[in-house]
Amino acid sequence: MQRDSLIQHFGKPGYFVLRGKVQHFDEDFFELGMTTYLDVVTKAVPIKPDGTFSEQFEVSNTQDIYLYLPGSRTIILSVCENDTLTLNWDQHALLESLSIHSEDPVRNTQLQVQREIYQKHRVALIELRNELHENKDTYTPAEKYERINGRYNAVLETVLDHADSGKADLDRILLAQYYNFTNLLIDQQLYPTFRLRAVLDTVPDYAVFKLDDPFPWYDESHFIHIPDFRDFYMATTSKANPYMGTKTINGGSEQVNFPITWYHRVRASQGSNIMQDWLMAQELTRYLRQTPFDYIKDAYTLFIEECKTPFFKSETEQLYARMQNIYPGREAPPFTLKNEAGQAVSLADFKGKVVYIDFWGVYCAPCMYDIQHYVPKVHEYYKDKDVVFVNICVDVGEAQWKAALKQQELHGVNLIAEGWSRHPVCQAYNVHAIPQYILINRDGTIANNNPQRPGQLTARLGNNQIDEALAK
Repeated sequence: MQRDSLIQHFGKPGYFVLRGKVQHFDEDFFELGMTTYLDVVTKAVPIKPDGTFSEQFEVSNTQDIYLYLPGSRTIILSVCENDTLTLNWDQHALLESLSIHSEDPVRNTQLQVQREIYQKHRVALIELRNELHENKDTYTPAEKYERINGRYNAVLETVLDHADSGKADLDRILLAQYYNFTNLLIDQQLYPTFRLRAVLDTVPDYAVFKLDDPFPWYDESHFIHIPDFRDFYMATTSKANPYMGTKTINGGSEQVNFPITWYHRVRASQGSNIMQDWLMAQELTRYLRQTPFDYIKDAYTLFIEECKTPFFKSETEQLYARMQNIYPGREAPPFTLKNEAGQAVSLADFKGKVVYIDFWGVYCAPCMYDIQHYVPKVHEYYKDKDVVFVNICVDVGEAQWKAALKQQELHGVNLIAEGWSRHPVCQAYNVHAIPQYILINRDGTIANNNPQRPGQLTARLGNNQIDEALAK
């Protein structure tokens, strides 16, 4: 009965509150990202004229939030149902003034440790990833492992400095860091040959140091409460049972798809019904956004029939319904937004032309890379053709948006949809992550809801998806 109740009520949200005050801040909101069981969603936190803010958000069990603070700084914290977190900072001295607090002693200890990890190791972790990338062909596997395991032990030291605070306070953080660094081993194709090893004089009594070998990757409690474990579970299962791949045909490579095969392998794998349902819902969610429905139709139908967890079934069905609105051939959702001159611009203004929409953000590194390296070439090539490039910024307020336009010299039709996930245009086009691109035909119908990105367009100028739309 208890098990049935867990499955039936899984995913039903509670709430947490984020409140506090910011000084010398020019915008009237800031944003945070938050893990859910199927996505990372973006939420806006409105700021009052006096700098105070207080906002309530839904959260299911334990999740991570990403505080997107100005200056491209992102702090990762855990949040739980019934949390009330107080966040204060002065924008003129962000790192020195930033404080995070909870009235609950256990939660407060966890938050202080997470803040200390950020302060002591954020730069080193960025440098480690850059070093591994730059030396991917020169470092041996053992050299890569030593660098990753060394940084893991440095983080362990930081966490264990707080060991006197209480066992329950640190267990989750230690497990999260273990899975986080193991995911880095997976990224470097080192796992499972290489596994993290704690270099300690004495082994403390924490769960992370008692993990069985092989890994207990079917542990449902870790799945429910540790987002980094979910990434690990997905990575190891996908690696063991790939359903996407290539095969060589007549000297060339052709993509082959195995969604039904994947489905049956997931059902035969270790892990509870909730975990297996999550694996399928996660992948179906990704591919509902990126591929034609026919590609996954059989797996989707079977999943809806056999899914044991109502939450994952409902979420997948709802996404399918939303994606119907922007599937190729459907009328593109209409919108009217303001440009940098404050004038109203409507999608209908461009009827008769091919429209390429770029949902982008000032603090989105992939967005800025495309804008700096590929977008100018694409715009130049199509400047005398019936193509309109519409750039919709979603992640900042008007002042920062205009400054970025000037700095990047971004041409085309520049519009703003402040509030991202709250904005009706982002909701209509299902913009959950950026950059996101949409290609619209001359007649106002969707040509492609996941078209080639600027880099791909540049590689095939004259023979890409924009050219195909122009030829219709």
